[in-house]
Amino acid sequence: MQYRALPLALSLALAAGPLRSDIVTCPCGKPANTATPIAYRFKNCGRTYTQDKDQLAFCPILGAQKKDLSGNWEDLVSPIQVEEIRVNTEGGAATATVSFPEKGRYRLILSYTPFVYSQSQEIPIEEGEPLESRVVSFPPPEPSSLVVVRVNTRIVDNLPGNLDLTFSNPIPSVDPYEAVTRPHGTFLIQCFTSPVYAFINDLRGCFQGSIALQPNTHIININLEDCKGF
Repeated sequence: MQYRALPLALSLALAAGPLRSDIVTCPCGKPANTATPIAYRFKNCGRTYTQDKDQLAFCPILGAQKKDLSGNWEDLVSPIQVEEIRVNTEGGAATATVSFPEKGRYRLILSYTPFVYSQSQEIPIEEGEPLESRVVSFPPPEPSSLVVVRVNTRIVDNLPGNLDLTFSNPIPSVDPYEAVTRPHGTFLIQCFTSPVYAFINDLRGCFQGSIALQPNTHIININLEDCKGF
Protein backbone atom coordinates (compact mmCIF):
# COMPACT_ATOMS: atom_id res chain seq x y z
CA MET A 1 0.00 0.00 0.00
CA GLN A 2 1.38 3.37 -0.98
CA TYR A 3 0.82 6.80 0.57
CA ARG A 4 1.53 10.01 -1.26
CA ALA A 5 4.07 12.25 0.45
CA LEU A 6 2.79 15.66 1.52
CA PRO A 7 4.59 18.98 1.85
CA LEU A 8 3.22 19.08 5.40
CA ALA A 9 4.21 15.52 6.22
CA LEU A 10 6.96 15.84 8.76
CA SER A 11 9.39 13.24 10.03
CA LEU A 12 9.89 12.44 13.68
CA ALA A 13 13.01 12.91 15.77
CA LEU A 14 13.55 12.64 19.51
CA ALA A 15 13.26 16.02 21.11
CA ALA A 16 16.37 17.64 22.51
CA GLY A 17 16.27 19.56 25.74
CA PRO A 18 14.26 19.21 28.94
CA LEU A 19 11.26 17.30 27.59
CA ARG A 20 9.59 14.29 29.17
CA SER A 21 10.41 10.97 27.57
CA ASP A 22 6.84 10.53 26.33
CA ILE A 23 6.94 13.73 24.25
CA VAL A 24 8.46 13.70 20.77
CA THR A 25 8.99 16.52 18.29
CA CYS A 26 8.61 16.57 14.54
CA PRO A 27 11.02 19.11 13.05
CA CYS A 28 10.30 20.28 9.53
CA GLY A 29 12.37 19.03 6.62
CA LYS A 30 13.59 15.68 7.97
CA PRO A 31 13.19 12.50 5.88
CA ALA A 32 10.53 9.97 6.84
CA ASN A 33 11.55 6.86 8.73
CA THR A 34 8.95 4.09 8.60
CA ALA A 35 11.25 1.55 10.31
CA THR A 36 10.42 2.80 13.81
CA PRO A 37 6.76 3.85 14.01
CA ILE A 38 5.49 5.91 16.93
CA ALA A 39 4.10 3.79 19.76
CA TYR A 40 0.94 5.70 20.73
CA ARG A 41 -1.25 4.76 23.67
CA PHE A 42 -4.64 6.24 22.78
CA LYS A 43 -7.40 6.48 25.35
CA ASN A 44 -9.96 3.63 25.09
CA CYS A 45 -7.81 1.50 22.79
CA GLY A 46 -6.36 -0.42 25.71
CA ARG A 47 -2.87 -1.04 24.37
CA THR A 48 0.09 0.58 22.69
CA TYR A 49 -0.91 1.34 19.12
CA THR A 50 1.61 1.99 16.37
CA GLN A 51 1.02 2.95 12.76
CA ASP A 52 3.13 -0.04 11.79
CA LYS A 53 2.89 -1.03 8.09
CA ASP A 54 -0.17 1.21 7.67
CA GLN A 55 1.55 4.31 8.97
CA LEU A 56 0.95 7.50 7.04
CA ALA A 57 4.35 8.99 7.81
CA PHE A 58 6.82 8.89 10.67
CA CYS A 59 5.16 11.99 12.13
CA PRO A 60 1.42 12.79 12.23
CA ILE A 61 0.26 14.57 9.07
CA LEU A 62 -1.18 18.05 9.35
CA GLY A 63 -3.96 19.42 7.16
CA ALA A 64 -5.75 22.77 7.17
CA GLN A 65 -9.21 24.09 6.31
CA LYS A 66 -10.45 27.64 5.92
CA LYS A 67 -14.01 28.92 6.41
CA ASP A 68 -15.53 30.53 3.32
CA LEU A 69 -17.97 33.45 3.20
CA SER A 70 -20.92 31.07 3.54
CA GLY A 71 -19.52 29.53 6.71
CA ASN A 72 -18.47 26.25 5.08
CA TRP A 73 -15.08 24.65 5.67
CA GLU A 74 -12.94 24.18 2.57
CA ASP A 75 -9.55 22.51 2.26
CA LEU A 76 -6.80 25.08 2.14
CA VAL A 77 -5.22 25.64 -1.28
CA SER A 78 -2.31 27.78 -0.05
CA PRO A 79 -0.60 25.55 2.52
CA ILE A 80 0.32 26.73 5.97
CA GLN A 81 3.98 26.59 6.97
CA VAL A 82 4.85 24.17 9.76
CA GLU A 83 7.82 24.75 12.05
CA GLU A 84 7.31 22.00 14.59
CA ILE A 85 4.81 19.47 15.90
CA ARG A 86 5.05 18.19 19.48
CA VAL A 87 3.20 14.98 20.30
CA ASN A 88 2.64 13.28 23.64
CA THR A 89 2.66 9.57 22.82
CA GLU A 90 0.60 8.89 25.98
CA GLY A 91 -2.80 9.92 24.64
CA GLY A 92 -1.77 11.86 21.54
CA ALA A 93 -2.25 15.45 22.77
CA ALA A 94 -0.22 17.70 20.46
CA THR A 95 0.75 21.24 19.57
CA ALA A 96 1.88 22.62 16.21
CA THR A 97 3.82 25.81 15.56
CA VAL A 98 2.56 27.12 12.22
CA SER A 99 2.36 30.20 9.99
CA PHE A 100 -0.80 31.09 8.06
CA PRO A 101 -0.82 32.47 4.49
CA GLU A 102 -3.43 35.23 5.07
CA LYS A 103 -6.21 36.43 7.35
CA GLY A 104 -9.26 34.22 7.79
CA ARG A 105 -10.76 31.58 10.05
CA TYR A 106 -8.96 28.24 10.09
CA ARG A 107 -9.03 24.84 11.71
CA LEU A 108 -6.29 22.21 11.59
CA ILE A 109 -6.55 18.42 11.48
CA LEU A 110 -3.81 16.13 12.74
CA SER A 111 -3.95 12.59 11.33
CA TYR A 112 -2.01 10.03 13.38
CA THR A 113 -3.00 6.84 11.55
CA PRO A 114 -5.38 5.98 8.70
CA PHE A 115 -8.23 5.91 11.26
CA VAL A 116 -7.23 8.18 14.17
CA TYR A 117 -7.22 11.98 13.99
CA SER A 118 -7.69 15.10 16.13
CA GLN A 119 -9.01 18.54 15.23
CA SER A 120 -8.13 21.96 16.59
CA GLN A 121 -10.62 24.61 17.60
CA GLU A 122 -11.41 27.42 15.15
CA ILE A 123 -8.46 29.81 14.74
CA PRO A 124 -9.32 33.43 13.82
CA ILE A 125 -6.59 35.42 12.05
CA GLU A 126 -7.66 39.07 11.85
CA GLU A 127 -6.38 41.83 9.57
CA GLY A 128 -3.06 43.20 10.86
CA GLU A 129 -2.35 40.25 13.17
CA PRO A 130 0.97 38.41 12.76
CA LEU A 131 0.66 35.33 10.54
CA GLU A 132 3.75 33.49 11.71
CA SER A 133 4.65 31.25 14.66
CA ARG A 134 1.21 30.49 16.02
CA VAL A 135 1.06 27.58 18.49
CA VAL A 136 -2.09 25.52 17.86
CA SER A 137 -3.25 22.86 20.33
CA PHE A 138 -4.88 19.51 19.51
CA PRO A 139 -6.85 17.64 22.18
CA PRO A 140 -5.97 13.97 22.70
CA PRO A 141 -8.18 11.84 20.45
CA GLU A 142 -10.61 9.47 22.13
CA PRO A 143 -11.03 6.76 19.51
CA SER A 144 -13.23 3.70 19.82
CA SER A 145 -11.30 0.59 20.73
CA LEU A 146 -12.71 -1.89 18.23
CA VAL A 147 -15.42 -2.07 15.61
CA VAL A 148 -16.50 -4.61 13.03
CA VAL A 149 -17.62 -3.18 9.69
CA ARG A 150 -20.12 -5.63 8.18
CA VAL A 151 -21.12 -5.29 4.53
CA ASN A 152 -24.58 -6.55 3.54
CA THR A 153 -25.94 -7.10 0.05
CA ARG A 154 -29.54 -6.95 -1.12
CA ILE A 155 -29.43 -10.65 -1.97
CA VAL A 156 -30.19 -12.97 0.96
CA ASP A 157 -27.32 -15.33 1.86
CA ASN A 158 -24.92 -13.51 -0.45
CA LEU A 159 -21.81 -13.11 1.73
CA PRO A 160 -19.62 -10.43 0.12
CA GLY A 161 -16.16 -11.75 0.99
CA ASN A 162 -13.03 -10.38 -0.69
CA LEU A 163 -14.78 -7.09 -1.34
CA ASP A 164 -12.61 -3.98 -1.73
CA LEU A 165 -13.14 -1.23 0.86
CA THR A 166 -11.71 2.28 0.49
CA PHE A 167 -11.47 4.56 3.56
CA SER A 168 -10.74 8.21 2.86
CA ASN A 169 -8.58 10.23 5.26
CA PRO A 170 -9.97 13.45 6.81
CA ILE A 171 -7.02 15.15 5.09
CA PRO A 172 -8.02 14.80 1.39
CA SER A 173 -4.46 15.03 0.04
CA VAL A 174 -3.57 11.79 1.85
CA ASP A 175 -4.09 8.69 -0.28
CA PRO A 176 -7.06 6.60 0.94
CA TYR A 177 -6.59 3.41 2.94
CA GLU A 178 -7.62 0.27 1.07
CA ALA A 179 -8.73 -3.01 2.63
CA VAL A 180 -10.49 -6.27 1.75
CA THR A 181 -13.37 -7.85 3.66
CA ARG A 182 -13.18 -11.30 5.20
CA PRO A 183 -15.15 -14.23 3.75
CA HIS A 184 -18.29 -13.21 5.68
CA GLY A 185 -18.17 -9.61 4.52
CA THR A 186 -16.55 -8.14 7.63
CA PHE A 187 -13.55 -5.92 8.30
CA LEU A 188 -12.08 -5.21 11.75
CA ILE A 189 -10.85 -1.75 12.78
CA GLN A 190 -9.00 -1.87 16.10
CA CYS A 191 -8.73 1.84 16.92
CA PHE A 192 -10.58 4.62 15.10
CA THR A 193 -12.03 8.11 15.41
CA SER A 194 -15.68 8.36 14.35
CA PRO A 195 -16.88 9.05 11.74
CA VAL A 196 -14.97 7.15 9.06
CA TYR A 197 -15.67 7.78 5.38
CA ALA A 198 -15.92 4.69 3.18
CA PHE A 199 -16.47 3.88 -0.49
CA ILE A 200 -17.35 0.57 -2.16
CA ASN A 201 -17.81 -0.03 -5.89
CA ASP A 202 -18.45 -3.69 -6.70
CA LEU A 203 -20.59 -5.82 -9.00
CA ARG A 204 -22.56 -6.85 -5.90
CA GLY A 205 -23.42 -3.24 -5.02
CA CYS A 206 -22.02 0.16 -4.06
CA PHE A 207 -21.74 2.44 -1.03
CA GLN A 208 -20.42 5.94 -0.36
CA GLY A 209 -20.71 7.88 2.87
CA SER A 210 -19.72 8.22 6.51
CA ILE A 211 -19.97 5.40 9.02
CA ALA A 212 -20.14 6.11 12.74
CA LEU A 213 -20.18 3.89 15.79
CA GLN A 214 -23.54 3.89 17.55
CA PRO A 215 -23.77 3.84 21.37
CA ASN A 216 -23.40 0.41 23.00
CA THR A 217 -22.55 -1.43 19.82
CA HIS A 218 -19.38 -2.67 18.15
CA ILE A 219 -20.81 -3.43 14.73
CA ILE A 220 -21.33 -1.00 11.84
CA ASN A 221 -23.56 -2.28 9.04
CA ILE A 222 -23.03 -1.08 5.47
CA ASN A 223 -25.88 -1.92 3.09
CA LEU A 224 -24.85 -2.05 -0.54
CA GLU A 225 -27.10 -0.27 -3.01
CA ASP A 226 -27.54 -0.23 -6.75
CA CYS A 227 -24.47 1.27 -8.42
CA LYS A 228 -26.37 3.63 -10.71
CA GLY A 229 -25.04 7.13 -10.13
CA PHE A 230 -21.78 6.02 -8.52
